Amino acid sequence: VLIKIFSLDKSKFPDRGSLSWLYTVSKNEALNYLRKNKQFVNIEEIYEYLPYIHMCLIMTVEPGKGGQKLIPSTIEKIKRLNTYIVANNLELDIEADGGINVENVKKVAEAGTDIIVSGSAILNSENYKEYIKNLKNC
Repeated sequence: VLIKIFSLDKSKFPDRGSLSWLYTVSKNEALNYLRKNKQFVNIEEIYEYLPYIHMCLIMTVEPGKGGQKLIPSTIEKIKRLNTYIVANNLELDIEADGGINVENVKKVAEAGTDIIVSGSAILNSENYKEYIKNLKNC
């Protein structure tokens, strides 16, 4: 599963040159990084960095191509991340991006996701407004 931390609060982050990949400040840069580096990360490997960031993006598909199906194992990673965030009283959002539609949005949200990105599912629907309404009501 591809995970990228972004929206970094650089003023709080310790000086660690080997972690320069964390210095991504926009979602587009994060996605471009992932496409090039395919950074597969066990969720536990990022726990130590969570106090220094505002948001953690979890790619729920292989980044780079729209219309993919959500990778089911990413839901468990979101749950584990959310459990850690709550247990340690941290303030950051979890964003899930990829393969999210009306069939799975409830599971993704219940896992602890704060921000959900649904692109192709909306764009491929016959009625954007109605589809977004259905996503919100799941």
